[in-house]
Amino acid sequence: MAAAAALVVPAGDGAGAAFRPTGVGDLPGPHQGTTQAVVALTFDDGPHPVWTPAVLDVLDRYGVPATFFPIGSLAERHPDIVRRVVAEGHALGNHTWSHRDLTRLPAGAWPGEVDRATRHLAALAGQPVTCLRPPFGATSAGVRSQLAARGLTEALWTHDTRDFRRPGVDVIVTEALRDLRPGSVILFHDGPGDRSQTVAALPRVIEGIRARGFRIVPVCGTAARGPERPAVAPFGPVGVGDRSAGVVSAGRLVGMAASPSGRGYWLAAADGGVFTYGDAAFHGSAGGLRLAAPVVGIAATPTGRGYRLAAADGGVFTYGDAAYRGGLGHVQLNAPIVGIASTPGGGGYWLVGADGGVFTYGDATFHGSLGHVRLAAPIVGVATTPTGRGYWLAAADGGVFTFGDARFHGSLGHVRLAAPIVGIAATPPGWREGSGGGYWLAGADGGVFTFGDAPFQGSRAGSGVSHRAIIPSPQGGYWLLGARPA
Repeated sequence: MAAAAALVVPAGDGAGAAFRPTGVGDLPGPHQGTTQAVVALTFDDGPHPVWTPAVLDVLDRYGVPATFFPIGSLAERHPDIVRRVVAEGHALGNHTWSHRDLTRLPAGAWPGEVDRATRHLAALAGQPVTCLRPPFGATSAGVRSQLAARGLTEALWTHDTRDFRRPGVDVIVTEALRDLRPGSVILFHDGPGDRSQTVAALPRVIEGIRARGFRIVPVCGTAARGPERPAVAPFGPVGVGDRSAGVVSAGRLVGMAASPSGRGYWLAAADGGVFTYGDAAFHGSAGGLRLAAPVVGIAATPTGRGYRLAAADGGVFTYGDAAYRGGLGHVQLNAPIVGIASTPGGGGYWLVGADGGVFTYGDATFHGSLGHVRLAAPIVGVATTPTGRGYWLAAADGGVFTFGDARFHGSLGHVRLAAPIVGIAATPPGWREGSGGGYWLAGADGGVFTFGDAPFQGSRAGSGVSHRAIIPSPQGGYWLLGARPA
């Protein structure tokens, strides 16, 4: 009989103990408990071109591992997403080729439904796949016998959030955190269909798990998450090239801001670390603080003598001449904050959520939001107009939404993308006559798309580098911020 998948406790925290999750229905045999305060997050039925990357982004912001159970036929359609799952240190399990009920599967169909998926996922991951989650949680002695013959471990769950029904963010959070115990395994879905509620609930679930004294670990294998090296690529006229050689960030790199001259820049990491290059001066960081939520972005003041960091929970940290005007750190948000932008005068700033919510502080004026709109994909970035009287919001599927005096010049909302969009940057004012009316979109693969007066200066598509942001240069070029494992 196949053993239940064991939660994996990282080295140095004690040996992992097997825990047998319950399925949907009766699971024969005794439960094997673990006394260690560990919990697993698992995601079924992906990969999805929009929602799986959005889930990965949240996991990366919080620095936690998860286990993904993709459907083989969808993995074949979106291989780069599966590779990203593994590259970012998450565990991978089999969920069959086409999501068939294994209790009703004839013995002759197992090679095409199970073995085919195992081989395909192993080839994408570059490592063995050793566990399987039966679709619908449907299992039996016969199923477990077939799995054991293939060297596969059965992986079920203890907490079903029922997020596939879209019951609302609050319900998903409640079900995920209800009666957590050592060894709990929480079931989510990263596909198919609209998984925006899952993405919005995930930060609150992670924070709730941690508040209850549990650590998040993988099931079905190990998850290796480590430091990163910046990979900054300049394109077109910029004041400084890549100065990040030899730098290692302990936290995931999440944002970049240019100095007013364009001859320097700051990089921000999820742990609050700040790295400075060229004429960008260091004014402090949150790197030594215990943060309630990861940092997600950085915005510099117009003088270049200060900057602000924004966290996923809406917390704002200020340094140098950047004045604090308020934050959302003690507000329960419907979706995590994903970006921050400063006003042209530096006296205020906007915070933007993944659901399109916009929050204003200081002299930043409100021109509208998407907080009550059902989006096809989460918002990933914000860019302001030169006047500060408008802004653009960019979504992961390439959709662009305009507010105030921000003009619409086009989008990618109906284009099938090779990788999700991760950022937007507006053309700077003054670099040529009539400028400041266009924008660039950047993809996670380093692809760059131009609209309005934004000129194409090059891209890094196909480089294999994971990209996080695009930042305009005052000279009319731009930088792409990427990262590689250290």
